[in-house]
Amino acid sequence: MNKLDSFSFNIISLFSANSGDTTSYLINEDFNEVKVSTSFNIGKIDTTVDFKILTKGLNVRDTFHISFLKEGEVIENFSSQNNDDLSSFIEEINNNVTEGDKIDLELTIIKNPVNSVISIYYLSHFTHYLNSLSFSVFLNVIEKYLNGEKLVFENQQQSDKTDFSTQTISFGSSADGLKSISSKNRQNKVYGATNLCHWDCDNKNLLPEDIYPIVSDKSSIELTKIFSKCGLLYTMMFIFDYTSIKDDSFLYKLNGYKTFGEKIITLKVSDIGVDSTSFNLVYKIYQWIYSGGNTNDKLSIARNILSLNFDPKTLQISPTAFDSILSNYKIYERQNVKQYIEVRNKLSEILIDLQGNIDKICNRKITMYQNRKIVM
Repeated sequence: MNKLDSFSFNIISLFSANSGDTTSYLINEDFNEVKVSTSFNIGKIDTTVDFKILTKGLNVRDTFHISFLKEGEVIENFSSQNNDDLSSFIEEINNNVTEGDKIDLELTIIKNPVNSVISIYYLSHFTHYLNSLSFSVFLNVIEKYLNGEKLVFENQQQSDKTDFSTQTISFGSSADGLKSISSKNRQNKVYGATNLCHWDCDNKNLLPEDIYPIVSDKSSIELTKIFSKCGLLYTMMFIFDYTSIKDDSFLYKLNGYKTFGEKIITLKVSDIGVDSTSFNLVYKIYQWIYSGGNTNDKLSIARNILSLNFDPKTLQISPTAFDSILSNYKIYERQNVKQYIEVRNKLSEILIDLQGNIDKICNRKITMYQNRKIVM
């Protein structure tokens, strides 16, 4: 049996003959709402209940809705969003059911984000929801609610101390420690990537920084795995020559010393078969490529080395890949410096020769002028 949060427990205890201790609950939670469904024998309802005590545990920014069903038919509804009167609702329930009747109750908590803060009532169920999404939908919902700023998932169950964060997203109680990414930096990085990499998708306002997990001892293992899988795929979009995101798959093409093209099934995040542990290394490569300098040259070298050091199906990267990329770039820089010196020396020689020729011409002109003056 799932453990109820305090608010849901208060609601069910008000109506249940078993004081909320029912046999089972069906709980679903996403970005928009929480749904708790259960069945019980209805008890004697306290008509003098204090609404403030009843709603303890419900965040003030959120609202709730209750539906009572008997034999599959809805008999009564209550909505705090519509400012319905609770005492009238209880009176109607008492008029329409008999104590001991079997009742189905559906409790819906409607989440209302305020200042980019969203309530989380059942973290494990919300995590299950994220795992059930396709990669495409995962990116869409994160981009929608992050909206280029910061996003806090505020856990309403105080007993759950699980923590998790990225640079811009936190599963905790506040935005402390989160860092904003300016819209200009976002636009510059995405513009640079889409000019050098072809994307067939609509997600052009997210950065790998939004998804990269900042791991601590308290970090949720499951959330870390989810964000690492999705982050690995998304960061590869900033490296691969071509990527396409469909509802059920991630297609890519890499042109390096070797050429690869692969289709990775992404219908459910939980079933994505990539090596999420490689995300740390890929993220370092991404940061290096887009940290300044000649991004095009860096990207070309990274593609060449990666094509020799990764598994095209799981995207597992060799531990030495990044060191090889840096070594090859240093060689490339030395060659460029050597070529620059050679070109500069040749140019100097040309300029010296040109100056010598100019001097000769000038001397000849002066001599001719002097000879003509003597004759005159």
